[in-house]
Amino acid sequence: MILENETNPLRRRIVLYILIRLILATVVLGLAAVFVFFRQWETFRGDSYLDLVAATYLLMGLSAAGLAGVKNFHRFAFLQLLVDTAIVTALVYRTGGVSSVFSVLYFMTIVASAYLVYRRGALLTAGVNAVAFVAIGVFQIAKLTGSPVDQSLVTPLYAELLIKVFGFFLVAILAGELSEQLRKTGVQLLEEEAHARALEQELSVVVQSIRSGLAVIGEDGMLRSSNAPALVLFPKLSQMKASEVIPQWSTEAPVWEIDVQSGNEAVTRVLITRTPMDDGAYLLSMEDVSDLRRVEELARKEERFTAVGHLAAAIAHEVRNPLASLSGAVQMMRPRKDDEELLKIVTREINRLSELVTRFLQSTRSTEFLPVPTDLEELVKEVVETFGQDPQYSETIRVVVEFQVMDPIALDRERIRQILWNLLLNAAQAMPEGGRILVGGVCIGERVRLMVSDEGVGISGDNVNKLFDPFYTTRVGGTGLGLATVERCTREHGGEVWVQSEPSSGTTFAVWLPMVGGQSHSVVQKSARVES
Repeated sequence: MILENETNPLRRRIVLYILIRLILATVVLGLAAVFVFFRQWETFRGDSYLDLVAATYLLMGLSAAGLAGVKNFHRFAFLQLLVDTAIVTALVYRTGGVSSVFSVLYFMTIVASAYLVYRRGALLTAGVNAVAFVAIGVFQIAKLTGSPVDQSLVTPLYAELLIKVFGFFLVAILAGELSEQLRKTGVQLLEEEAHARALEQELSVVVQSIRSGLAVIGEDGMLRSSNAPALVLFPKLSQMKASEVIPQWSTEAPVWEIDVQSGNEAVTRVLITRTPMDDGAYLLSMEDVSDLRRVEELARKEERFTAVGHLAAAIAHEVRNPLASLSGAVQMMRPRKDDEELLKIVTREINRLSELVTRFLQSTRSTEFLPVPTDLEELVKEVVETFGQDPQYSETIRVVVEFQVMDPIALDRERIRQILWNLLLNAAQAMPEGGRILVGGVCIGERVRLMVSDEGVGISGDNVNKLFDPFYTTRVGGTGLGLATVERCTREHGGEVWVQSEPSSGTTFAVWLPMVGGQSHSVVQKSARVES
């Protein structure tokens, strides 16, 4: 029984069969023509031969022409086999009957039926051929029996008839069995192919859904296949060799890290793993480890702050009390007129050491995080006003506050004070000749941006990435704890700090703080100037 999904394959087999049959018929009829016209078959007249040729080609032509309109290819295949049996029977009958050399064509018809309609069709075709061939034999034996010809010729006819009929069914069984095996193998191959395609599609979906980049680089260095994240990291990989696109490709290490920057976007830290394949290609895994490296850096900073905390506690215990005693004793002294300048220096240095100890303690003290609804603009003005009272900067530094109107947001007031104070102090120290500091605040989406800009000496690109490391400073006499404290307090609020600076062009720090509860805010812009 032919399955419905085999209809198209059966049509292709019928087309191939029609072509082979046309070639074979031409060869056989051409061979018969030689016998006819050289009078090797006295019973086969030339006009009879021409009638057979005309009928053969007519039937094959009708078969080919009718193929386009066929709906049931199974029945059409049996019709073709029946027509071929009729043609072969006519040819055998006219060329010697049972002993005709063309009786071998019956076997070809049976083999063809096994190819077209498998085992069942082969047995049916063998049965039809056997009936036709026996009919020829019976007719031929009847003629011999009723004539004065030697009756010894009848026995060989019986034997040949039986042998060939037996051969029909034997060929049908063998050819049918072989065709069934081929059909089952074909079905299994189709199933395996469909399963392989399904697995390939599933694998493709899995690979494309992986956030890490995956790419296969051929032995020639060109991209063979990849997922979307790989091309996002390296867009030119689809057009150029991997060695021209991926930095450090020539390294012998199987794993390495590189920085990738796309346009004006932030630099991405990428971990690349290269695994050789059996065919000389390479499997590349590209993983964005920027977040991991940031976490590692934060962990290192926390370790440094912990170490500073222990150090600060020791300094507070060992240094602060003696400094207080020393400061009191110096103030009680009655200096001579010539010693006044020296006492001023001693007092100033004592105050500086005391301030240093205080800043150590402030930068490492771990206090409870207490966010309360806060008017950020009011808090900024308070810190700016306090900063303006510092005699060291009151005459040379002018602080301007420009704030957008916004609702109170949940902030830890003391931590915000530390952030503002350290940023103002950092800006003032960057302008030794004096200048203006701009403090601005604006709501953007679900965050508040607090900016502090100065007109100072600026910072070189090599130093920007190290600004928030504890103990790192570019200023003589600095502790390197102010900006580290800013970064830590901002992070405790769930925010982040950005910095933009160029040498001799000033520096801008942007502190981004999340708005808790997503409170609404107005977009009215106002400027408030607080000059110190």
